[in-house]
Amino acid sequence: MTESIATPNKPGQAGGQALVAIQSQGWSQSGPGSTGNQDNFLDSPEKFLWAVADGVTSGVHGDKASSLVIKAMSCLKKPDSLEGQAQEAVRLLSLVNDELWSRREDDKFCATTFLMLLMHAGQAACLWAGDSRCYLFRNDLLYQCTRDHTLRQEHIDRGLLTAAEAGRMIKGHIITNSLGADKDLFYEKVFFDVYPGDRLMLCTDGLSGLLQTELISDVLKNSRGPAEAAERFAELIARREARDDATQITIFISAVHGARVEHYGGLEKK
Repeated sequence: MTESIATPNKPGQAGGQALVAIQSQGWSQSGPGSTGNQDNFLDSPEKFLWAVADGVTSGVHGDKASSLVIKAMSCLKKPDSLEGQAQEAVRLLSLVNDELWSRREDDKFCATTFLMLLMHAGQAACLWAGDSRCYLFRNDLLYQCTRDHTLRQEHIDRGLLTAAEAGRMIKGHIITNSLGADKDLFYEKVFFDVYPGDRLMLCTDGLSGLLQTELISDVLKNSRGPAEAAERFAELIARREARDDATQITIFISAVHGARVEHYGGLEKK
């Protein structure tokens, strides 16, 4: 598990003590020729909780694995504190990991990627394993809040290849971490402040693998609300030669009170 603090530049808003205005919209669709959707998602703004999961297709019952983690996350209650909710999420994820590990058949495994976003009192936390992503659009800049757990990213992190070179890897998309693929739970966690005007998007690789960051930025910038943004993302996917299931959740924050402003910098601008 890796934990870090990450926040973009100060946007200049101030406030009181709680999130007060937030809207979100999600959808999921099967890839062409698919016999079933391996993705699942949770859109629960009343709990300040969102999650996406993508069943690992090289395993067995990927749809059941992604469904299991989303069902577990839906049991989270509205938070008293962000850290407390994150700790409870990790406890539930550990139980899900144990369950998926126990379901493995011979050398095959029942696994899924997962990504969740939690919010409380002007702060957000992302927890993830795999290659689903969380993007944040703020002040005309797009930030990627998560780091892919893939062979491509591993080569970049180790300095073996540049990002451009890794982009040409034939098997660079191979997942290096997922829920249920190992006896122990491995995940990353990042905290950052949220502000009025922030727009976030969670997605599985079926979307991020097809849309360039410039397109993602354009949709988040020019949509009047999360429903419009979600519709535009779906239209963009429909125009492309999709090969995988795709899932996304768009989140618009229009008012925040109590955003903490002690630290800034750290997210990767895209």
